[in-house]
Amino acid sequence: MKNKKVEKKPVSTRTKWIADELSRKIINKQYKPGEKLPTERELAEQFKATRHSVREALKRLEALGLVKIRQGSGIIVQDIDLIGGLELFDTLIRDENGKVNLPLLKDILEFRDNMVRQVVRLAAERHTQEELDELRYLFQKRKTIVYNPEELQKVNERFFRLYSQATRNKIYELLYNTMWQAFLKINEMVDILLIGKQELDRLAERILEAFEQRDGDLAELLITRHLESVRKQFEINLKETSMDL
Repeated sequence: MKNKKVEKKPVSTRTKWIADELSRKIINKQYKPGEKLPTERELAEQFKATRHSVREALKRLEALGLVKIRQGSGIIVQDIDLIGGLELFDTLIRDENGKVNLPLLKDILEFRDNMVRQVVRLAAERHTQEELDELRYLFQKRKTIVYNPEELQKVNERFFRLYSQATRNKIYELLYNTMWQAFLKINEMVDILLIGKQELDRLAERILEAFEQRDGDLAELLITRHLESVRKQFEINLKETSMDL
């Protein structure tokens, strides 16, 4: 008699899927704070997975602060309203069917708009010569990237980090450390899709010119116009196609 195979996906993929499914149920309060999750054995049966995959998924949830695993007491759901952070972004941004969580996306865009305007203004006024030289280098490198999303993401990540660093404000740097993955995802899902890489390259060039002049007003004006254009196009797409990214 052959052993029944319960896992068709690689263990790492299966583990992430289980963790994401349980995370959504906790976030949506299907499992309420203080409640116990089903046992490892019960979850393994529910997800048709091995207990090892379930155990690894639960470790992910504990690392995110969604559950507390207590020997002899079970797996206790935590209150995400008190401890949840932006590390949940990847789970929250899409539902179980893969559709974009539009209310959350709008919230992120609103927060980003307000933060980025201040960061760009301060960075334009306070950057060092070394930072300006690196921004020039990154800009030239960015223009040469074609059909390489991973490379483009690396350059964008460094761009954003330099902007926050150049503000000479530790709080903006700490905020960036928390937000950078969400901001890169938004750049990929919204800016590049709706505005296009060429237009973003032109924006980067004009902002670089404002940096060279240490003109914070101009830098803020340029980024504000860009963000308004993104927001306007976003609203149009919402009305026309429900933006099923």
